[in-house]
Amino acid sequence: MDADTSLFCRSLLARSTSSGPRACRGAGDRKRTPTDNILNRLPAGSYLRPLDLETFPLLFVRRRRAFSLIEVIIAVGVFALSVVVILALLPPLSRQAADSADALVAQSLPDSVRIELTRLAISGGFDTLANRLPVMAAPLVDGLTLVAAHDAQRLYSPDYLPPQSSGQLPQAEQYFLIEVWRFNQPPLRYDPATALLAVYVRVSWPYWNPGASSATPLSARSQLTFTVSLNR
Repeated sequence: MDADTSLFCRSLLARSTSSGPRACRGAGDRKRTPTDNILNRLPAGSYLRPLDLETFPLLFVRRRRAFSLIEVIIAVGVFALSVVVILALLPPLSRQAADSADALVAQSLPDSVRIELTRLAISGGFDTLANRLPVMAAPLVDGLTLVAAHDAQRLYSPDYLPPQSSGQLPQAEQYFLIEVWRFNQPPLRYDPATALLAVYVRVSWPYWNPGASSATPLSARSQLTFTVSLNR
């Protein structure tokens, strides 16, 4: 039995006296509690049944309303709808992130293209390379072809002065296709009397996908264009 219940019992024993519940408790026995304050407000001689000793403290406890079945169903439905929306957004976001990463790699290719064209000019001759490059004409097709891996660590020309077979990429790993043309109008048009060769470069990807039986059509590839210049 706790202190409050004991105090109730003492108050019942003293109900016939004029002092009422106050006679059961000395002024300095213990610290006053909210139950003491309630008892002190009871009239002298008040009587509480034994059942009241159990139910009396509950009268002063605020009841909390539980969630209804409809509220639970609505909450579960909102959660399920949120999960479905998030899952539907994941594939587009993943593709967008992959495209952004590929675009960054493509933007780093100009220096690699210049290095490869310089190798071709040294190996086959500057004028020979210039004559090998098609002149720009609409539509842009049949440019001098270069290929590069997905990470752009290997880039070379598979048709004109290719590297040794050990340095070549398997077809399925040729992710970037680089096509090169000469300009057809001055001042960037090639003149054999000058020491400058300016070329127009188009990079498209993905050229080959792993497991694919054919190259990706140009219309389905992402593209990036830039200009590169070589000095004799």
